[in-house]
Amino acid sequence: MPIPDFIRDIRATAGHQLLWLPGVSVIVLDDAGRVLLGRRADTGEWSIIGGIPEPGEQPAAAVVREVYEETAVHCVTERVLLVQALEPVTYPNGDHCQFMDICFLARATGGEARVNDDESLEVGWFEPDALPPMEEFAVTRIKQATEGGPTWFEGAGGGLSGPRAGGASTGPDGGDPVMDVAGKLSALPGAQSLPGVSNAWKWSPAPGFTLLAALSMDHRHVFRLNTKDSYDAELCCAVLGFVRDREDEVVGRPEPLIALTGFTWPGRGFDVIGRIRPEAHRLFPGDLDLNSVTFGVFPGYSSEISGAESVDQAAERFSRMLKPSDLDRKPSPYVLIRFDNPRTGAGTVGELPVFVPPDYLLHELRLLEGVRDARLELWNHRNEKWTVRWEDGRWCAVGNDRELRMPADEAAVWAAAVIG
Repeated sequence: MPIPDFIRDIRATAGHQLLWLPGVSVIVLDDAGRVLLGRRADTGEWSIIGGIPEPGEQPAAAVVREVYEETAVHCVTERVLLVQALEPVTYPNGDHCQFMDICFLARATGGEARVNDDESLEVGWFEPDALPPMEEFAVTRIKQATEGGPTWFEGAGGGLSGPRAGGASTGPDGGDPVMDVAGKLSALPGAQSLPGVSNAWKWSPAPGFTLLAALSMDHRHVFRLNTKDSYDAELCCAVLGFVRDREDEVVGRPEPLIALTGFTWPGRGFDVIGRIRPEAHRLFPGDLDLNSVTFGVFPGYSSEISGAESVDQAAERFSRMLKPSDLDRKPSPYVLIRFDNPRTGAGTVGELPVFVPPDYLLHELRLLEGVRDARLELWNHRNEKWTVRWEDGRWCAVGNDRELRMPADEAAVWAAAVIG
């Protein structure tokens, strides 16, 4: 989960003073009493599900949302297992944070457990007496759930030692008081030096996954590249070398997601390197201090990135739509739409547009054909806005200081040119 906007907004005025921040974690059980766990891509370790509620979001609702977003499992919360104020954390930039963790017991009601983003290796159900190795934070909470004791509060008895690590107990601002970045990377399970690139490592937490990380020249930042079933050593080294040559831009630019032009590779259509900032990814979800200095990088296409994405939009594009770990992928063009179809009743909700695949855009154009008062607004990677409506038996598209009129059978050609 990317850093919530409300935390960044508070820091802008509060400075480094101590922030109390909400956190939730959850033990999800199925009808057979098995526990739902996810295996992290950065460390290969299993853990429980957790996250941070948005402003105004009830903790129980946040748990249900987090479980579905991470595992595709639907659940209902049954009771509170534990409430605990975790110890304060001070980060290198002087920020102070302290988290209040509310841990819930939930019951699965539907959905098939699966990896629901590019940052997890596996999702699965485990018998409570046959758990994989995990941090104490998760183990103690599972024990509280399966033993059926009363809700535990620190200072109120219950015999549960206070968990300190994992879940929401680490902060979104990132950072240890003193952090040895190279030491952290070289200590990752299975990490090996990357031939041809200095101060860089690769590791494989599961079959098919090859993950890479390289230090910036000042050893303060990390450039992270993931591959899945498509590792190409020469291409990966070229990407990391290109990023190092442009690291002032990679680290210094404030946009959550940018495209670095000037990159090409023989035999592939890539024409940019994509870069995503730490606040918009969870490449090291189990080590948020390391995550806070890590910039995700990947070979991409200029049609995929506008540079105007918000943090949440960047996170959605990176984790769910671009599939940046697939080096054999085709382009996933930037298609942001808002529409309303009076005939079918379909449309986007509220004022915010949504990202869709190109096929969905064409599908909606076909459904809107011939519908009076139907309207579709489209934004592309060039930050052009087009308004499309059906008028007098043909399409009328207004945007980029132009007005185009076209028959129905030319709409697909026009759309491909706009988003390409």
